[in-house]
Amino acid sequence: MTLASPPCHAPMHVGSAGPASAAPRPPGPRQGTDVRLDYRWHLRKVMAVRGMYATTDLRPLLAERGFRLSQSQVYRLVAERPVRLNLHVLMALLDILDCSMEELIEPVTAGRSPAAEPGPAAGHASEREAGPVPPQAGHASEDAGPAPQRPGQAQVLPG
Repeated sequence: MTLASPPCHAPMHVGSAGPASAAPRPPGPRQGTDVRLDYRWHLRKVMAVRGMYATTDLRPLLAERGFRLSQSQVYRLVAERPVRLNLHVLMALLDILDCSMEELIEPVTAGRSPAAEPGPAAGHASEREAGPVPPQAGHASEDAGPAPQRPGQAQVLPG
């Protein structure tokens, strides 16, 4: 007995999550709530557990799998939390490190941990110990609410 799946070109209704013939999804635990999810990136820790302590150890292993990344790209991949990541590179990392996705990427609720912040500052003790950074002129303070996710549209002035 074989089960037929709906074709990829099945008609879609505007606002639906699947083909028109698909049954509605039962509500999940997060549906309808204002939960913001984030993640922690554990590449450096997973590398260390496997005896890889330098970002230069990773570059030739990625190249063997067809990913020719510059040394600075590999450094940022290890030292910073990636915002965008090619899934083929992710699969190569899982293969190189012989680990699961759950070991590399830990889902967390947004705003729970300094490790969830993007950039290298989350991993450097000297910057963590420096204490809070005062808001810069022209920047919103933390009390002003969340910052906009993207800048507004640029205006071209006659000139």
